[in-house]
Amino acid sequence: MSSDHASFFIERRVAVALLVLMVSACGADEPAPPIIRHVETVVLSDGSSNRERRFPAELRAAERAPLSFEIGGVVSSVRLEIGDRFLAGQVVATLNDTQQRLSARAASADLLETTATSENASIDYGRKASLAGSGAVAPAAIDAAEALSRSALARVAASRAQLSRAEETVAQTQLRAPFAGEVTERLVEPAEVVQPGQAVLRVIGTKGGFEAVIDVPEKWRGTIREGTRGRFEPGNGGPPLVAVAKQVGAGAGTAGLYPVVFDVLGANAGGLSAGQRGEIILENAPAESGLIVPSAAIIAGPNRSAYVAVVDPRSGQVSRRTVVLGELTDGGVIVRSGLTQGMRVVAMGGDLLKVGEVVNPVNDGVRRFND
Repeated sequence: MSSDHASFFIERRVAVALLVLMVSACGADEPAPPIIRHVETVVLSDGSSNRERRFPAELRAAERAPLSFEIGGVVSSVRLEIGDRFLAGQVVATLNDTQQRLSARAASADLLETTATSENASIDYGRKASLAGSGAVAPAAIDAAEALSRSALARVAASRAQLSRAEETVAQTQLRAPFAGEVTERLVEPAEVVQPGQAVLRVIGTKGGFEAVIDVPEKWRGTIREGTRGRFEPGNGGPPLVAVAKQVGAGAGTAGLYPVVFDVLGANAGGLSAGQRGEIILENAPAESGLIVPSAAIIAGPNRSAYVAVVDPRSGQVSRRTVVLGELTDGGVIVRSGLTQGMRVVAMGGDLLKVGEVVNPVNDGVRRFND
């Protein structure tokens, strides 16, 4: 091969190598295509309409009472333990009745005495009254005999009343159950001295049904009235039961909440017990006005602020909107301001997106939070 041909091939190879290098360099300057994330979004709808509300509730027996003696004294016996059942009218505790029985016997003897005195006075008055006008008995003596007879009758009535009170006191040494039920607390023991009205046992009724008690804020208290219907869902997963409001508290407790009492219908047949917890559910309880946003869509900002990621429906670009939050509901968080109805919000992972980033919603904007 001649030197001219060799030079030609060398120059040609050099030219090809330079061309490849130029093409490679041009390709390196071209930007890589952007990666478009797929995100789940929701289209906001108004959450201000009435909806279902849930309130923590506790069951209690409709019939419940602390049992106490009407008089004081030394406890002779307490016949029931915690958990024992009893019948209406059953004697559940007694006091030492020695003094009361002595008083009753004394009152009985006094009645016998005054009765005898009254009978003698009545006979004397009758005898003298029969001689009126004969001159054998002075009119004054007849009047005196009549007054004495009436006085004796009054003493008989007083003695009879005293005996009745003494017998009632004897009966009060026995503490009787006002209804059929079960003992929940035993508060005193035999030989203890109790005062009138001091609780001896705490009991609940077994046939009077159950009540559910909830506490509600002021803004909901006015919407619940006697007869308002809802349902009670036991915490143990049992079937729901009809609940009817029967008392709405007029005064707030220490937490500023108002007690509301519901009758729970059919609770006796549901295997429930006092103290069991659950929820009272009201179908049309008022809610705070605003837009409902999924809890996972809320992104914490500085100084206790909050924002959400919003997707532009035309460009798909992400922006951030600062929001003012309201109450937490079963469906999400109510946003008081910062958003408008119809906006498309990133349901989760919004904190991973940059402002201006283009995303592709994986759904079609289904209004998941419609009421």
